[in-house]
Amino acid sequence: MYKVPVNLTPRISCRKWPLQALSVIGLLLASAASPAEEMEESLFFEELPTILAATRMEQPILDTPAAVTVLDEETIRNSGARTIDELLRLVPGFLVAHENGNFPFVTYHGLSGIFSPRLQVLIDGRSVYLAAFGGVLWNDLGVDIEDIQRIEVIRGPNAASYGANSFMAIVNISTYHAAETLGTRALTRVGKGAIQDFYARQGGTTGDLDYRISARQNADSGFADRHDNKRTRSANLRIDYRPDARDTLLLSLAYSEGRYDDGFTSEQVGLPPGEIHGRPLRTLGDRSSFQQLVWERTIDLDRNLRLQYFHNYLSRDDNLLLSGHLPAPLSFITIDSQPYDYSYLSERQDLELQYDQVVNSALRFVTGFNIREDRVRSGRHFQTAGTYRNRLLRGFGNIEYRYDAWLLNIGTSLEDSEITQPELQPRVAVNRRLGKEDSIRLVASRATRNPVLYDTYGYRDTVDCSSGLAGCIDPGPPTRLIFTPIPRGNEDLQLEQIRSLEAGYHHQAPHGVKELDIKLFQDLYTNLIESVGGRQTNATNARIRGVEVEGLIQPFAAWQTRVGITRLWHAISPVAFSGEERSEYYRSVPNWILTLDTRYTVGRLTLGGNYNWADEIVWNGNGDSQPFSNPASLKIHATQRFRAGKSNAWLRMVLENPMSPVQDYYRVNQTEPRFYVELGMDR
Repeated sequence: MYKVPVNLTPRISCRKWPLQALSVIGLLLASAASPAEEMEESLFFEELPTILAATRMEQPILDTPAAVTVLDEETIRNSGARTIDELLRLVPGFLVAHENGNFPFVTYHGLSGIFSPRLQVLIDGRSVYLAAFGGVLWNDLGVDIEDIQRIEVIRGPNAASYGANSFMAIVNISTYHAAETLGTRALTRVGKGAIQDFYARQGGTTGDLDYRISARQNADSGFADRHDNKRTRSANLRIDYRPDARDTLLLSLAYSEGRYDDGFTSEQVGLPPGEIHGRPLRTLGDRSSFQQLVWERTIDLDRNLRLQYFHNYLSRDDNLLLSGHLPAPLSFITIDSQPYDYSYLSERQDLELQYDQVVNSALRFVTGFNIREDRVRSGRHFQTAGTYRNRLLRGFGNIEYRYDAWLLNIGTSLEDSEITQPELQPRVAVNRRLGKEDSIRLVASRATRNPVLYDTYGYRDTVDCSSGLAGCIDPGPPTRLIFTPIPRGNEDLQLEQIRSLEAGYHHQAPHGVKELDIKLFQDLYTNLIESVGGRQTNATNARIRGVEVEGLIQPFAAWQTRVGITRLWHAISPVAFSGEERSEYYRSVPNWILTLDTRYTVGRLTLGGNYNWADEIVWNGNGDSQPFSNPASLKIHATQRFRAGKSNAWLRMVLENPMSPVQDYYRVNQTEPRFYVELGMDR
């Protein structure tokens, strides 16, 4: 393992032969296969819902090698959610919290801090995983909830399909094809907490080209007692072009800007008034963009080719001014407006080729490879004005074989990078149909999570006065602190690993109990990374066993309820701690998680609500060290649809967190009841 500065001659040092072998096997299967027999439509293409994210091959939900939650168009439109992260409160086992009012983070079953590095998120096949620190910055996605058609959530590891970091769960977001959003759509939201949102889009078509252009703003004042106002703005363009009967092209572009307040007063972090600390009140800014190009070719009825390129860019401007007096006994020394630059830049480029084929009525497969480059730059986080880089090469494949009511799915990915060793990530699953509406599944898989660049090369600053004031104070004028950089990263880190066993039952019906999924599972985690003595270390192993139940009930056409119940049993085993040090994971898994979403429609009026609750949990990293009870979110909403001239319009009223106050991550993060109104129209 080693690092490659950008100013060196570019080269890919990955040990390529295993990846090439995986891709060659797939291509040999493609070339050797005889023309496919006519498929039995009842086997492969049944009534919706069908799932794509589980194996990269479209399949009925009864055949997926994983527990899957689908948030469809109707659920999304009637959720009352303002942001994408809020939608994930509807998924069993998911938790959404806020480091402050403008920094949400999402996790599945816990084991997480504010960056949630063990969750993979894809938007139209584009990974939005943050190269520098892992996880997802939900405010900087450049996609509005109004552009989302569907969300598939794979509740479990899926590295066989999407590689390392597809570790605990996968969120696959699909936006509308431009041809599905012709015309004009506009909405505005206003309400308590300085909520000021707007969204506008225009879609059109010319010949074989369809397009959509949209713009949005999302703004509010965060928590009542925090300095955490937020305002994000973005513009998005999508073009879908069909030059001939066999080819399609997708071009998607977006640019976003955000302004976020952050920080604490001295009293909020338990210090005397005016004492200096590292999170002062300030305003920081983000600029982000992405470009995505996808070419798909239908070779014939049984063979398809897909080529994708994308580029993600994020620049965070975070320039602090440190002011205040030093802690006792140095409280007579005062620092006045000392600059401290905490900014960073994170960038990702990715090229992926995928080929899929139906060999005959019983056998089909998908294979491919992708090349990725991540770049980060930060003088403070990495103690260099240059750029750190990591290049990755991955091969993947899934084979599906059907025999009568049995379905065997074998998949794997193999990847190598400049900071990790080659790793194989297999999955084997067997599904058994029990008639047209029921199936059972057994799944065994292994997945890994790569250390992010900050885990490997990161630094932290300290002020060390142990050898006297001359080593930590510059008397100036003006008086300044002297920071000593200390390595936080560790170039000897091993990959985090999960070995997962799952047994499941799934029921799918047109009415009544429309969906029922029961998942029994055991996940064994090894080499979990956390800070020990200030250095990133493979410090902890963990075991999570549990039962997860999801039901979608529709007793009659007007009323629908989705419920999720998760019961977890966990054991945390620190392996790198001594003395009184304690693993950050020690209470990071709740025992119970409950989700509920219900709606009732009469005429053009829809009434609904959703609720998410978990019992005591301690978040990793900066969260308060004591468990807090009943972290919960409740939303109640009513939507009236009506005609306004030639337009379809709606008025939505939403009451959020009426049971407030509830603590969210920090004790000072106290929710308050919020009421807001949304007015929108389609034309």
